[in-house]
Amino acid sequence: MTSARASDTCALNALQLSGQAATADSRLVTDSKSGRTLSSIGAKFVRGSWSEDQKSFHYAKSTESDLLFTWTLGRTSFNVTATEAMKWAGPLTLLEALQECSQGVLAEILPGALLSGNFVLHVIGVSGALEPMMDWDHFLVGPLTTREALIVKAFALPVTPFAGTRVSLLFNKYENSDLVKRKAAFPEGYVEQYAFGTYHEAVKDVPDLVLALNPGFAHYPQIWWATLKHLATNRVPLVATGYGETMRTVFEFFPNIASIDEHSQLPEAWLNNSYPVALLSVPGGAPMSLARTSHVSNYVDATGDLAYRKHVFPIPTGRETGPFVNFCNRSSNADVAEMSSVLDEEWPDVSGVCSDLNGTFFLGRRAGYAIQFSSQNVFQYCDDSPIHAECASNGVMMILKPAESATRSFQNIPLPANIFEETMMSALRCALLDYPALVACVERRLLAGPQSHADKLVGMFDNMDKFFYAAASHCAGHDINNDLAEALKSLEKSFLL
Repeated sequence: MTSARASDTCALNALQLSGQAATADSRLVTDSKSGRTLSSIGAKFVRGSWSEDQKSFHYAKSTESDLLFTWTLGRTSFNVTATEAMKWAGPLTLLEALQECSQGVLAEILPGALLSGNFVLHVIGVSGALEPMMDWDHFLVGPLTTREALIVKAFALPVTPFAGTRVSLLFNKYENSDLVKRKAAFPEGYVEQYAFGTYHEAVKDVPDLVLALNPGFAHYPQIWWATLKHLATNRVPLVATGYGETMRTVFEFFPNIASIDEHSQLPEAWLNNSYPVALLSVPGGAPMSLARTSHVSNYVDATGDLAYRKHVFPIPTGRETGPFVNFCNRSSNADVAEMSSVLDEEWPDVSGVCSDLNGTFFLGRRAGYAIQFSSQNVFQYCDDSPIHAECASNGVMMILKPAESATRSFQNIPLPANIFEETMMSALRCALLDYPALVACVERRLLAGPQSHADKLVGMFDNMDKFFYAAASHCAGHDINNDLAEALKSLEKSFLL
C-alpha cells in the first residue's frame, strides 16, 4: 500500500469532518425495464457480540475494528466509539426525556422517586446483547466514570438524578436466549431483574416509567397493542425510540494499528484511496430496504498499513421520521387532545405507518396513549458495521402519556379483531411506494386473511415485515428479495465502469 502525497495528510477526527458528508450519492436503484425504484423487506437487529471482559463490542463481520462517530446537538459535539454508544445510548436517552418533558407527563418522575426513595423502570422489547449491557446504574445513581461525566456535562443532562434512592430495573425480553448480563457489581440499593414472555402477561408489577428502545411497535401490532393498552390503563408514561435519519459520517478504525487518544480523536494518517459501496438502507424502520450508495475513504499510517476508513452515507430519503412536536407544556388533557387534532390536520401522514415514529403514534393512540413529545435523538448507535448498513438506530424519541380515556374499564376491551389489517393498510402505500403496481393485489391478500396453516405458522399475519415480504413476492410472482440482490449487483457493476 502506498501513501498519498503530503497534501493529503491530516489528523482526522469525527468532530472535524462531521459536517463534510455532502459527497455521498443519494441515488436509489431503478430497474431498467420498469423505471421503478427497487426495494424489499428488511430485518433489523444488532449484529455482533461482546468481548469476554465485556469492555468492547465487536460487529459480526468486522471483528477487528471499532467505530468512531459524533453525537451532535446544536453547538455541542462529542466523539464516541461504537462500544460507548452501545453502553450509553439508553441511559442518556432516558435522561434527555426526563429533561425535555420535565413540565409534562414526566414531571413527577424524579420528585416522586426522591420523595418515596424508590424508582422502578421497566425496559421492554429488549435485545439480549444490548439493553442489559448498558451502564444504567452509572448514569442513574452513580458514580460516573470520567468519560461519562464529560458527556453528561457536555449535553447538560441531569447528573445521577436518582442517587440516594432505591432503583429497580426490569428487562423484559420475549424469550430467554442470547442474553448477556453485566459482570460488574452494582451499587447498594440498585438492582436489575429479568422477565421473559410478552410483557402484559409476564409482568404484574406497575413501574413508574417504561422505556422501549427501537421496539418497532407497528411491526408487531397485535402483541404491542395488548402491552400498550395494559400500560396505558395502569397510567404508566412511556418513552420510546425508533430508527431515524442515518448518521452521515462514521469512522471505522483498527485499535491494534490506530488507537484513539484521550479526546477520542484519531491519529494522523494519509488518504490512500476512495470508492463507492452498495449497501442496504431501511429508512426510519419502514418495512422495506433500499439499495443505496455510500462512499468509503481508506487512510493509511506512515508504514502504509490501513489505519481507518471514513464512511460517508447518502442524504436522507425523506421517509425517515415524521412530525416533531412538544405538548409537554400543555396543562390539561383537553389541550393535548386539541393539539393532537391539530397534529392530524397539519401532518396527515401521522395516521399512516411510514416510519417508526409514525408507527408509534399510530399504535400508541389506538392503545390508549396521547402524544406528548417527539424529536430527533442524538444518542444513536449502529446495528451493524457501516460497510454493511447505515447507522440510524435510536434516531428518534417519543414520549407518550396515558390518555384520559384509558380508564380501568378500558382494560377489559379485547384485542381489536382487525388491528393487524388496520396497521398493514396504513403502511401499505409506504411499504410499496416503489411497487405501485402491487398495491391492489397486496391489499386483496391482506383483506383475505390467512389462506393456509402455513400462513399462520410463519407468522405472516403477525409481523409487518413478513407480511409485506410474502404478499409482495406472491403478487410479483417471484421473490422480491431477488430484485434487491440484482439491484446491489447492478450498483456494484456501475462502480467499475
